[in-house]
Order: sequence, then C-alpha cells, then structure tokens
Amino acid sequence: MLLLDDTHRVVFEKHNFILERLSDVTDKKTGETKQSWKNVGYYGNLIPLLNRYVQETVKDQRNIFSEELIQVMKELEKSIEKTVKKSNIKLENVSNE
Repeated sequence: MLLLDDTHRVVFEKHNFILERLSDVTDKKTGETKQSWKNVGYYGNLIPLLNRYVQETVKDQRNIFSEELIQVMKELEKSIEKTVKKSNIKLENVSNE
C-alpha cells in the first residue's frame, strides 16, 4: 500500500493498482458515522492512476481561481514526487498505455 495523502492511497494487486479514497460512511440502522476506504478506480499502471488522483484532488477544491489552481497543481506534483521517491518507485519505467 502507498499512502498518497490523508485521504487517498494506492493498493497493489497482482494485475492492478487501485486508487482508494477515505470516505465518511453512515450506518443506516444506527446513524453512526465511520471512515472507510472506497475504490475510486482500477488501473493497469500508475500514470493514469496518478492523473485520476490529481483530478480527484482538484475536484475537491471549491471556487478555485486559476492562480490557486496552478499552486494546487504544483503542490500535488511535489507531493507525488516525494511519495514516489520515498517509496522507491521509478515512474520513468512505467508505461502510459
């Protein structure tokens, strides 16, 4: 498992990478709310997964202006680079197919 941030992680399976998001889930019977990891998507390689992660993160920004969006994108790029480097993943060897 690779934690991308506080709300997103990558789970590795034999043939897939799974992007998951931490979500609040309310039990209909008890009304109790707890957090649970939900699948966002399944990917054959990391590049499309990271693209979706960026889309999900940007989508969470409300009323964002272009300057702020550029800053968010730069911060995401740094965060991804840091996480990938820390986990010793080499993205240049990952195809974009």
